[in-house]
Amino acid sequence: MSSPTLGGNVLRSLAGQIAPGLAAVVALPYLLRGLGADGLGVLHVTWAVVGYFSLLDIGIGRALTQAVAASLARRDLEGLGSLVFTGCAALAAVGLAGAVVFGVSADWMAGSLFGVTGALRSDAVAAFQLVALSVPLVTVSSGARGALEAQQRFDLVNRVRIPMGVLIYAAPAAALVFSRSVAVAAGIAVAVRSCGAVALLWLVWRHTPALAGTWRWSRLAFRALLSSGAWMAAANLIGTVTQFADRIALGALVSMSAVAYYSTPLDLISRLSIVSASLTAVMFPVFSAEHATRGARLGGLALKSAGYTMLSVFPPVLLIVAFAPELLTRWMGADFARASLTATRLIAVGTLANALAQTPFALLQAMGRARATARIAAIELPLYVVLLWAATTAWGISGVALAWALRMTADAAAHFVLAGTGVGGATGPTRAFLVTCAAATAALIVVALIPDPWLRGAAVLAALVLCAWPLRHVVDARELLQRGRALLTRAR
Repeated sequence: MSSPTLGGNVLRSLAGQIAPGLAAVVALPYLLRGLGADGLGVLHVTWAVVGYFSLLDIGIGRALTQAVAASLARRDLEGLGSLVFTGCAALAAVGLAGAVVFGVSADWMAGSLFGVTGALRSDAVAAFQLVALSVPLVTVSSGARGALEAQQRFDLVNRVRIPMGVLIYAAPAAALVFSRSVAVAAGIAVAVRSCGAVALLWLVWRHTPALAGTWRWSRLAFRALLSSGAWMAAANLIGTVTQFADRIALGALVSMSAVAYYSTPLDLISRLSIVSASLTAVMFPVFSAEHATRGARLGGLALKSAGYTMLSVFPPVLLIVAFAPELLTRWMGADFARASLTATRLIAVGTLANALAQTPFALLQAMGRARATARIAAIELPLYVVLLWAATTAWGISGVALAWALRMTADAAAHFVLAGTGVGGATGPTRAFLVTCAAATAALIVVALIPDPWLRGAAVLAALVLCAWPLRHVVDARELLQRGRALLTRAR
């Protein structure tokens, strides 16, 4: 796979992540005013549930991507059709089971788990039930998207991802003209996701190079997917529980308005990891193919991926930590800024750690070491739950953000350690990357402690220079310049 092809796919994947973020920036203030803080909190929960259900696929989605990429690398097309069909059919069955469980528990979730009361409770129950209807298509879409990404067809994925990502935010905001019901807003978002899932399935059927007559169920393929995906499923399941625990803790121990104050900056800031998500989406099938053919570039590709993630995510995180008071006040208002300032800064730090962790996580799973990622998640879960409960009880929104940021940081460190032992020892670029991480950590602490905004700006500039110096040994500056010139040429 040539570098221009990889670079182009990263840019395509990046475009598919940027568009929803821009839509969220515009739509969230309108949704806050139209639905209220409690209503927006419920809507955030429905978005989170739909997103996380795409991960609860007993590992088949990720295993399908790995298996398709490995088959294509070995030029083995004989079983490709049955592999994709079996994976998507199994995902549909898992989604149906999840829909039943979620639909039956909707009333309990709204009342007992999140403590929603009054007229909003019936609205929340209806919203959760609507979300349950979309779960089967959401789980299937994760497999369809994975099959396309394994073929490096990010152009096709983005034909669906970009309009769907924008409409999930824009359509509910536009519907406020007719209704201020949370259930209506959630239903519109569900309809958008469902249409996107159908479109992805159609694209898989049209563009997968499978042999005629092989689109059928295969018990052998199912066993292979289940075997390789079992540990991926364990890691995804535990990771989903830990990621959703923050909203549960806030809703149960504080209020649904606290969920809105926390989830609104989280939803936007977490999109800063779009570059890492784009890189790992492209690199996971590359890692899988490289490992399947016993290539020697695995460690270098992974380190470069992590370096580009640091290069792209650290500067905006640094700016958010430095200027969070001013940014929040202009975006959501002074009251919102006062309630969310500390949480916003901690969320930004955690987002950087989470973005960096995606490369070693993908590398371990591509190498068939999903058991290691599952063990990390299993160790983290009880520790995180205890920390989350204690921090939420003591400091509310800020406590939840602190617990989340600490978990993300520990998670990133553990994955890097395990991935490093799998691809070789320390090298010059590895040491340079570690120095960059240490310098970035110090810079984030310093800029958050400076009261004057002008001094904060000067500190930001100094920190960027300090971190760029060692990072130049990790990323390829010439490659960056060449791609920049290519983009400018295309724009003309």
